[in-house]
Amino acid sequence: MSKLDLNNPLDFARLTQGSLGALISDFAGRDPTRWDLQEGSYNNIKFHIFTDTSEYQAALSSVQDSYGRRKIKYKFPYVDGQTTDDLGRAASQYTFDILIHGPRYLIGFQKLITEFNKPNAGKLTHPVLGNFQVAVESWEISHTNEKRQAMILKVSFTEHNFTI
Repeated sequence: MSKLDLNNPLDFARLTQGSLGALISDFAGRDPTRWDLQEGSYNNIKFHIFTDTSEYQAALSSVQDSYGRRKIKYKFPYVDGQTTDDLGRAASQYTFDILIHGPRYLIGFQKLITEFNKPNAGKLTHPVLGNFQVAVESWEISHTNEKRQAMILKVSFTEHNFTI
């Protein structure tokens, strides 16, 4: 039996099993050069689709973006429905599910948390849409005994495009 390599997504999936193994196996065998996705990062702390030369491994399992318009709603007694006034475009919201894994996963986690705890806005490199100035709004961390040497961060970013 050959030695397992934690940098290899298939080997990592075999070691971790469970939901994390299924998540990693979703990435296994795919050629990242054929994807529409680029590198993702926050203030140059990278979370990649596949591994690179950084000291930890990270994968981006999903990204949700939301957009809209800000509206004032007017409702009156004895009148069906409502009317609205437009207040402009709503701030864009970006939610990333980031999987940090491997024997040195805490290094990547600590770098991201250090950046998230800074009060000022930062640069988000969205893996599809490019660069944005954003503020970190919140993050959740999931740890389980099934996901050895790994954690999942659900991070919410909000657009920050001007200063008062």
